[in-house]
Amino acid sequence: MQRFIVKSNFAKAVFESHFFRSIVALASSNALSQVIPLLVIPLLTRLYSPDDFGFIATLVSICSILSVFASGKFELAFVMAESEEERVRLFVLCFSLLTIFISVLSVITCSIFVYDYFFDLTFFLDKRYLLVPLVVLLLGMSNILYNLMNCEKKFKDLALSSIVYSFVNNGVALALSFVSSIGLIAGEMVGRISVILYLKRSFSDKEILTKPRCFAFRFNKDLIKKYKKIPLYTIPSESMDVYTKQVPVYLMSFLDLMTPLGFYALTDKVLNKPVSIIGRAVSVTFRIRAAEDFVSYHSCRPILLKTFCLLIVLSVLPFTFLYIYAVEIFSFKYSYISK
Repeated sequence: MQRFIVKSNFAKAVFESHFFRSIVALASSNALSQVIPLLVIPLLTRLYSPDDFGFIATLVSICSILSVFASGKFELAFVMAESEEERVRLFVLCFSLLTIFISVLSVITCSIFVYDYFFDLTFFLDKRYLLVPLVVLLLGMSNILYNLMNCEKKFKDLALSSIVYSFVNNGVALALSFVSSIGLIAGEMVGRISVILYLKRSFSDKEILTKPRCFAFRFNKDLIKKYKKIPLYTIPSESMDVYTKQVPVYLMSFLDLMTPLGFYALTDKVLNKPVSIIGRAVSVTFRIRAAEDFVSYHSCRPILLKTFCLLIVLSVLPFTFLYIYAVEIFSFKYSYISK
């Protein structure tokens, strides 16, 4: 009986905490940004072929795993910065590393295409892959700005940025459907640019924006030494996480199964929308709270256990429903699309 009371009190503390209320507020705001693509998907499937969705899935998968290395993941150190000046220096460090990475990636990409032009590679190389450095640059910039806004606890602006991205991305894709997969690529890039511009205007720290010296190319070796454990542990784990999620995309792309890949990408996109509503809200709130607890108490174990229990509770019902009715849901969806 006493154990039941303890568990009940723990559950009550979880659901009544400011941490949980922040997650609910973020999830509610994120829901609209996820509803937009779900409503637009039936239109996009009529305007674009499965091969188009297959190619954009391959491009985004390649860029996603490259973006893990883009800035050395030092943007995660924003929440641990001891002062505003250190945060600005970390901001400069991230953009310096991003500049180096994109420069090297551009040289490698162009070299591969030049070699293919003169000597012909043994496999077909789509010229649209020349856009990889640009897409990685946009992903890297948006990740840096997103983490900076997260550090400043501007959750409302983060949620609105997701809505801006969804609206612009799908709007451009619909408007440029006459140019095949280029419309999907343009939607992705213009959507990222809109997010970058929106987050930039939301900064409370105007020093980053108004002083040109902040964009001077500097390494800040002391910061690299201080936060060296972040890339040391984060890059291997996150790159493996992204890679394992994208293995089906890489395999089907390598085997030139673009049509099945397109259907897989659509299914994965639909399934991930509900998950990302909760997952992104939890991750944003958890990072801030865990960093604060670690600084104050040298441990984030309590908030980790609380988040773990919360995720179990939030996932049981929807995934049980999906496990039982997934086939019927997608059969109905695709039969509607094919009419």
